[in-house]
Amino acid sequence: MNFIKRLLRSKFTFEIPKKEKILFIGSNNVDLFAEQILEKNHSICEIDKLNFWISIISVFKTYSSEPRVNYYINYIKFTDPKLVITFLDNYHYFYLLKKFFNKKMFISIQNGWRGGIGDFFEESTLKKFSNLKADYILTFNEIIGKKFQENVQCKNLVIGSFRNNIFNIKKFSRKNSLAFISSYIKRDMDFFHNTKLSKIYFKDYFLSDKYIVDFLSNYCLKNSLEFFVIARRNNDDEFNYFSKNNTKLSILPKKNRYCSYEYVDEFKQVIGTDTSLGYESLFRGNKVGFYNIRKHFISQFTNEKLDCHNFLWPSFIKKEGPFWTHEKNVNSMKRVVDFVVRSSDVEWKQAFSIIPKENYIIHDFKNTILKNLVYKNLNVSK
Repeated sequence: MNFIKRLLRSKFTFEIPKKEKILFIGSNNVDLFAEQILEKNHSICEIDKLNFWISIISVFKTYSSEPRVNYYINYIKFTDPKLVITFLDNYHYFYLLKKFFNKKMFISIQNGWRGGIGDFFEESTLKKFSNLKADYILTFNEIIGKKFQENVQCKNLVIGSFRNNIFNIKKFSRKNSLAFISSYIKRDMDFFHNTKLSKIYFKDYFLSDKYIVDFLSNYCLKNSLEFFVIARRNNDDEFNYFSKNNTKLSILPKKNRYCSYEYVDEFKQVIGTDTSLGYESLFRGNKVGFYNIRKHFISQFTNEKLDCHNFLWPSFIKKEGPFWTHEKNVNSMKRVVDFVVRSSDVEWKQAFSIIPKENYIIHDFKNTILKNLVYKNLNVSK
């Protein structure tokens, strides 16, 4: 009955699903997969709208008590792919499908830095799911792969970041400058909907970014450096948010979906927070300082531990390092940015060597590891 109600409220597509060798659950990054890995031989099962014909089939053919899982099972049975792939690695329902298809390969590809609150590893959410499985989870690094394997029965294959791997590493072109990687999004809603942190709104979650921008803007003014903010979105929201007390702020526009990778390579000196792009930039060889201070701003809303906002979580790395801090004070933040700006290449290399290698995000240019895995299991020649 619940599924019938969902059908009545849903958006539909009426095309008959294509039978291809690869079925994607969700459309995220599929266009890039087609450009980089395999142009044809795949179709998409959307997660934000239902296929009318599969929905009708799902009313009569049931394999699971969970309607959403039952729908995906019928979709897979109808299209009969060899590989079922998703870039929605934090979509728990994907990992409920493998047990119904022993002969098909299920591959999940990490799409962003993961956390323990409002994300895949939130304990209260994981308790709602059991017997999670996949053939492979392709991850940024070894440490997050081990974390996935604590909760999902799977093999881990480290490929780095799929999007990051698309872009070749270039030399720096901007001198006497510093950039901050923004994570700001403007939304009039709570950030962690239906979680223990549901009282945190977007405007509160990003107060740390505003604090950092104000600090760095003043720092650069005193030290004769040009200061830039690398925008997350293609609109005026970030400028309006960050420039409230700083009318001379320079924000690099979002020219296209992935220009951020080009931007971070233009700067030898970058500051970030606990974001995917910040960590990707660090392991692209850039000098990146980290202000992991978000929890100082959101702790007022919860008694929950906020360790997932620590530097390189889920790794256990000391709270203070040469180019990172968890302290929201001027002295700690100045120490970090001073090291980023003034350290020699030799000093930076020595400081970078502190990080355990299981945290490294490898740069597999053109995603050869993923390509080899797909081609091998489809018996496709390169």
